[in-house]
Amino acid sequence: MNIVLKNQVEASEKSAQQLEDELQHKHRWAMLCYNVQDLARSAVTLFSEINDDVDRWQRDLVDCTQPGCEELVQFGKEWDDLYRRISGVFERTFGLIRALENKGYSVDGKKEFLEAWRELRGIVCFSRDRVAAAVEQIQRGEVRSLGDVERELQNLPKH
Repeated sequence: MNIVLKNQVEASEKSAQQLEDELQHKHRWAMLCYNVQDLARSAVTLFSEINDDVDRWQRDLVDCTQPGCEELVQFGKEWDDLYRRISGVFERTFGLIRALENKGYSVDGKKEFLEAWRELRGIVCFSRDRVAAAVEQIQRGEVRSLGDVERELQNLPKH
């Protein structure tokens, strides 16, 4: 038997195995990419559905003149909790998107995902306690001018 041919066949077998392994590895990344795309779309859809429910809740709250409206007000905390939880999902999903992009993959729906996430961050950037405290201040007539608020914001430590 020709030793050169034997070595060439062996090298070809190793190459084929390596290529199969690489293909399998890339296949896993491609499948992960599809799963992340689905997660991103699902998060955006869920955020939209939460917004729709909050809109209905707010309309009901405005029209509420019946006894028991306090229960409706309590839902505000539950909505806030849901927004904060879905915000964590958006944060983790973005980390996955970034990891895939670092591997050379692109994620369909990223633009819509980022737009929804920007809106969501605008919702959760204020603590519910601070918003409730501000509403109570307004109800007591303890309001500040915009100039006072601007001066206060200018004195905040910069990150």
